[in-house]
Amino acid sequence: MPPKGSRKPKDPNKPKGRMSGYAFFVQAKSEEAKAEGNTLPLREFSKKCSEEWKSLDDATRQKYEALAAEDKIRYEREMVGYVPPPPSDNDYDEPQKKKKRKKDPDAPKRGMSAFLFFCNSRRPELKLKFPDFAMGEMSRKLGDEWKTMDDTAKAPFEKQSIADRQRYEKQMAEYKADSEQCH
Repeated sequence: MPPKGSRKPKDPNKPKGRMSGYAFFVQAKSEEAKAEGNTLPLREFSKKCSEEWKSLDDATRQKYEALAAEDKIRYEREMVGYVPPPPSDNDYDEPQKKKKRKKDPDAPKRGMSAFLFFCNSRRPELKLKFPDFAMGEMSRKLGDEWKTMDDTAKAPFEKQSIADRQRYEKQMAEYKADSEQCH
């Protein structure tokens, strides 16, 4: 069973598939539109072609159906000589997974933002006021409060954030110096 989301790669030697009468009609309309300089969005162009195909007279429709019959003969002739490649275990492309970097448990923790310092100070108070709030509701409430705060009210949390960022940068410099000595 192929992995979910994977596709079998196309065989470049396989003959091009056969076209229907409608496909020939759309191809002709597309060439006409390009010649006229008409650039309808694809969705509108497809809708217009579909409506025209439904209202097409039998003689014109037969012209496109004849082209489709010729193309069917071409396809069948090319398929007679076609030999598909033998199946293999690697026929399906493996979905590309992002490799998660392993975090070094000895590395210093990143500095917290002013908003996180605000949340840590305000959350216990809100839990008492709204004991039945879920985590999402609590976060939303904290976010709304933070947005409405003026800069002077945010200032103490900004100071804490700056101090914590400096702590992180200092610890990170020491950590990198230690890790370079080990290697």
